[in-house]
Amino acid sequence: MPRKRGFANGFVRVAEGKVKQWEAVWYEYCLVDGRERRRQHTKIIGKKSDLTKREAEDTARELARGARPPERAPTFADLAQWYLRTKEGQLSKKWAGTVRGIFEHHLLPRLGHRSALEIKLGDIQQTINEIAAAQLSGSLVAKCLTQIRGVFELALEEDRIEKNPARKASLPRLRKASERFLELAECQRLLAAAGRREGLILRLFLVCGLRPSELFALRVDDLLPGGELRIDQAALPSEGLVDRTKTESSTGRVPLPPTLEAEIRTWIQEQELSDLLFPSVTGTPMSHDNYLDRVLKPLGVKAGIDVFVGDNGQPDSKLNFQVLRRTTATHFQRHGKVKDVQALLRHDDAATTLKHYQKTIEESLVRGVATWDAELSPKKRPARENRSDKTRKRKGIMIGF
Repeated sequence: MPRKRGFANGFVRVAEGKVKQWEAVWYEYCLVDGRERRRQHTKIIGKKSDLTKREAEDTARELARGARPPERAPTFADLAQWYLRTKEGQLSKKWAGTVRGIFEHHLLPRLGHRSALEIKLGDIQQTINEIAAAQLSGSLVAKCLTQIRGVFELALEEDRIEKNPARKASLPRLRKASERFLELAECQRLLAAAGRREGLILRLFLVCGLRPSELFALRVDDLLPGGELRIDQAALPSEGLVDRTKTESSTGRVPLPPTLEAEIRTWIQEQELSDLLFPSVTGTPMSHDNYLDRVLKPLGVKAGIDVFVGDNGQPDSKLNFQVLRRTTATHFQRHGKVKDVQALLRHDDAATTLKHYQKTIEESLVRGVATWDAELSPKKRPARENRSDKTRKRKGIMIGF
């Protein structure tokens, strides 16, 4: 784009020659092969005897203005970048990353190239409808509309546009939020289909109600004496391993049943682990998306859980981390009190008692975790008696004391 300073107002000078004439001179800056170049323009505008200098300067000014190409109208991407820079200091680091992801993955691919002055209400409404039709969560669709409105509202306040085309845009009828959870038989089939490592990971998901960001951040030293897991870090896709959790109440300790604790300690010894409990091949925290697509969904297909034919024609499963966490919340109600469920999942709550309770591990919570883990595992059959014992019982002979 030519730069405005190159157009200025121009100036006049007396041209060389026998007859004295006014010559207008102005400059234009333009890009040539990616580099800025200055070009000079001149034009004879009349005899000096016919025009005063002021009249000649007015004519030169008009010529310079006429050479100025019309300014490029800002695109939605231009306004979005300006909006993000303006709001950056008001957002937390985590929320700023979320907002940038919304623009990068959902809004800019659909509206980024469009001139902001040409975007109408119908364009915005169609964009929101398209995002909703992609079967994304209702909260994400609402966030997209909020950010579009924010961009145009700030541009309106700064007089960059004349009106906000997103003001009357509305959310379409969104799909109902999923309430899917696994039945006990489905949990057992899923665990039966899993190998050693996946079995431990799935039991941590189901028994302890961990989020993937918490589970994949677990270190060897987070396994505390007395059967507790320390939750104080998170593995985030955009930031890696960070020393914080989703919310303040998410940081804490989670009880482990003795059988699961023993299996994890054996796993640590066998794998000779010294850092992460479940590292990737490169030793870094596992990717949520990779684990979901490459491990969890194939296990769902193998266990016959919500199987459907994917876009590639291959069987796929709707099993995800939210289903596992919802399964924990649903089934654990039969193994502990309501407060135990809230403490296990570490949900944030305004009540002071619940906030205090979430920092402790009560006996009922420990007992509930153990019985819930026992229910997940198939019941063991009693040992078979030998024939002589059966004969003696049938004859009424006392065995032992």
